[in-house]
Amino acid sequence: MLKTAIRLVQIGVAIAKNRELLAYLFFGVLTTLINIICYRFLDSSGFTNMVSTLLAWLVSVIFAFITNRKYVFRADQQGKSVISQFFGFFFARSFTGILDLAIMYFAVDVYGMNGTLWKMISNVIVIVLNYLFSKLLVFRKPKAEAEDEPLTRSLQETDEADKPSEEIPEARIEKADE
Repeated sequence: MLKTAIRLVQIGVAIAKNRELLAYLFFGVLTTLINIICYRFLDSSGFTNMVSTLLAWLVSVIFAFITNRKYVFRADQQGKSVISQFFGFFFARSFTGILDLAIMYFAVDVYGMNGTLWKMISNVIVIVLNYLFSKLLVFRKPKAEAEDEPLTRSLQETDEADKPSEEIPEARIEKADE
């Protein structure tokens, strides 16, 4: 029983340490499902492969910006910062959207492969690239905020523990006693 409790605590700590990545994966899966569902709906409605892919991408980018900003990276900037983030996000997603289009074009239109399968493969590649762009460029925290992150704090505490402690000069102690 104690081992189970310890293991549950360890799992909880691991989840807390990796909250951002786990939230990104969760919302990435939802974004991917939205992308695939939109693609399948549009494709089965008679739209071309390219139009279906483009519209599915647009819907999923809007969903991803909202969820990434609010739940994954917990960005709380307001005003022009939000607009700047949106354009940065849109630019990064445009790059991966073009990559998605290229993959789908070559896999489906040129080589005649299964569109749904290649949509899934393309989305895995796109998810990884989107995380890197979002984390490193779009939702990058200002330095002051980044220093408040738990990992950063624990690393700073480790560094401070390694420094030799400064002794208080006796003269200061005597003055405090007076």
